[in-house]
Amino acid sequence: FYLILENYIWSSKQIIAAASHRKVCLYHPFNGFTRALDVTDRVCIAFTNSGDYLAMAYRKSRRSIHQHDLFVFHIDHETLFDSESLETEKVKTATDQDITALCYTRNDDFLMCGTNSGKIVILECSMSEKLQPNQVHKWTFVKTLSSTYQSNEICRVSFSAKFRYMATLDTRGSLVIWNGTSWTLLFGLQRESTNMYKHI
Repeated sequence: FYLILENYIWSSKQIIAAASHRKVCLYHPFNGFTRALDVTDRVCIAFTNSGDYLAMAYRKSRRSIHQHDLFVFHIDHETLFDSESLETEKVKTATDQDITALCYTRNDDFLMCGTNSGKIVILECSMSEKLQPNQVHKWTFVKTLSSTYQSNEICRVSFSAKFRYMATLDTRGSLVIWNGTSWTLLFGLQRESTNMYKHI
């Protein structure tokens, strides 16, 4: 039995999260411990930069519109591979679109959510007193970013090393560069061939 991996990421605390069609596996490469999270369909995933939380988003089109579409797991590194369940926050985002890519900002205070329409939904994540069981963050919709350069599914959102710039890539190969703090559009690049881009 083999799983076909669709995405994998490495946290700052040496945990690998690998997503397949039906599972997200958490793996410690140095001690061999593994933990699997069952999922019902394709997901996108992102660790906080601290490595203490893992965000996972389902596609809205594959579920009831009233259900939660974003799940945030607390990664307790002392009990991760021993506990029966992970502390989980369930979040309803402010978009009716599919979330297809995730990325946290420098201090983990904002979560960038790429969508299937080429837009980026920004959610603010702030620490708060528990509003309900397993809810330690307050999630607030901030704004939606869009450009004329991207109208297809966003497959990747990432920041430069010092978070000065943010890049978004869609499935047609269009690449947009944003200011990493003000989130203003800087320029777009369009793929002309396999290894060549041009400014647009």
